[in-house]
Amino acid sequence: MMFGILAVPLIIAIAHVGDMTYAGKVKGELKASLDAASLAAVINQNLTESERAKFAKMHFTENFEFSDMFEFEVLDASSKRVELAARGGFPSYIGAMTGRDTFEISTHAASVLTKEDVICILALDESSSGAFTMSKEATLVGDQCSVQVNSNSTTAAIVENHSKASAKSFCVAGGARGTFSPFVNTECSRVEDPFKDIPAPPLQACLLENLNGGGGGGSGGDNRNNGGAGLMTAAAATELGGGSGRALGGLINILDGATLMPGTYCSRVVISGQNVTLLPGTYVFQDSLIIMESSSVEGDGVTLSFNGQTSHIEIMGGSQVKIKAPAKGQMDQNGSDTYAGLAIFQNAQGAGGQSTMDSSTEESFLAGGSGMLIVGTVYLPTQRLYIGRDSSTNVVNQTVPESPATSFIAHQVHLEGSDIRVAVNHEMAGLPIILPRTDEGARLIE
Repeated sequence: MMFGILAVPLIIAIAHVGDMTYAGKVKGELKASLDAASLAAVINQNLTESERAKFAKMHFTENFEFSDMFEFEVLDASSKRVELAARGGFPSYIGAMTGRDTFEISTHAASVLTKEDVICILALDESSSGAFTMSKEATLVGDQCSVQVNSNSTTAAIVENHSKASAKSFCVAGGARGTFSPFVNTECSRVEDPFKDIPAPPLQACLLENLNGGGGGGSGGDNRNNGGAGLMTAAAATELGGGSGRALGGLINILDGATLMPGTYCSRVVISGQNVTLLPGTYVFQDSLIIMESSSVEGDGVTLSFNGQTSHIEIMGGSQVKIKAPAKGQMDQNGSDTYAGLAIFQNAQGAGGQSTMDSSTEESFLAGGSGMLIVGTVYLPTQRLYIGRDSSTNVVNQTVPESPATSFIAHQVHLEGSDIRVAVNHEMAGLPIILPRTDEGARLIE
């Protein structure tokens, strides 16, 4: 008898603990659903205030199992802040025994729009499928920065099987396919090209032209090689392909120990030697720059500028390349710091100043692997940029090491390699702030 009497409060106590535990679980799920709804609503900048409120409620209803049992309230649905609240009663298992039929549960969430996120990968293409892709077991690690894809295609961003994409956030104007960490946001507005108004560097007399038989751009060019070692003759250059393809005036092959000066290079430049030094300043390539495997190049305070649609860069696997962009206030040979922070720059204006922004036929390749270190922004607004793959062999290189501050802006961006690391610590790099900043970021404040 005594045991039966004692068992009743014991059962009630156990049931009460069960009720409280379950209520805590429901409240946690309620809070998580409110958080997600407020973040999704504030980050969607294409909505009016009333549309944003409806969007938040829809997001909450679709993601919270017990939404029909709770009263949902929108406290703020402005473009900069979304605050939500929910309250309701959850059934108690022992309500009949205790006189408490329900547990009252309430919580709220608030999120604000932030522009703190730095974009380290920006694909400017506004319509193509696969404007940003990862393939061949590529791994992206960019926990300090965001990836932005401007294409409105339903498959604007694609991460293929066995590739891994990790960044602070992924923002796409269209849709995405594959696995992203965190989940990709497909409600983003486009981000404007931050460098579209930067003018092209002025063209000067062509350097080194008489060393490969002349031609290519202007008479009386400045042919100094600053004491650099062995530049090949026209005949030898032709054997390497200087007489074919897109070369404007042949081919200039740079051998061991050469020191190059900033200025205008009208012919295709091939660096095949080791211990090649680029003096500080702005280098304008009218054709292209190719850095061969087994070569080594280093330049501090350097901008490599590619003049127009067909000019491009290829850094082949197995090369050792260290390029650092100029710091703010570091003047080039023209007395300008216009290109501060820009390691690689494409002039989006073609011959005669005609825009080439509608064309994306050219490709550039950065496949230097573990020997490639670029500090500063790579800006190729009309080109398809491949990182990790060699243009001539299609060999995927294993590692692209982390620079203290690098960003990639191109018409399309394709990552092909096992380990691609991106960071944006401009202070550590001694460079201006990395651009652009995204207006698609959001954070919880309550």
